[in-house]
Amino acid sequence: MAQLVSKVRAIDPHRLIPDVPDTVVLAAAGRVWNTRPLFTLSQIALLRLDRTLRRQRMTLKFATFLSFPR
Repeated sequence: MAQLVSKVRAIDPHRLIPDVPDTVVLAAAGRVWNTRPLFTLSQIALLRLDRTLRRQRMTLKFATFLSFPR
């Protein structure tokens, strides 16, 4: 978290970063998020991550970037 704060302050010294984020975003480029083709243990890991984040009052979200500039 300290690394994130220092990078943000280098860009915008007036921007405030909360101590704890309220949302965690998992992003994938070039494919749409779908848990069905994931291995069973990967699906379980995502469920555990979601439960852990919810206990800490955070939300897990998924982002998809179908194309991106290189």
